[in-house]
Amino acid sequence: MTLKEKVVKQIPKYLKSFNEDIDYYNSIDERLSDYIDENLSNPESHNVYEILGVIRFLKLSNKYSFNI
Repeated sequence: MTLKEKVVKQIPKYLKSFNEDIDYYNSIDERLSDYIDENLSNPESHNVYEILGVIRFLKLSNKYSFNI
């Protein structure tokens, strides 16, 4: 199993978290929520490092507050 396949298996839990907080990400910048949604909804079109970056961003944004 490749790294990308392992990462893609983790996507559903982050997609659920993202969908719950979509208004928060839209308040920061709509492009941010569009980019996150595109990465998580269509992982075949993105490389593993983009997906890992999005997952890391979501983990950190759930852990720490983001001042706008």
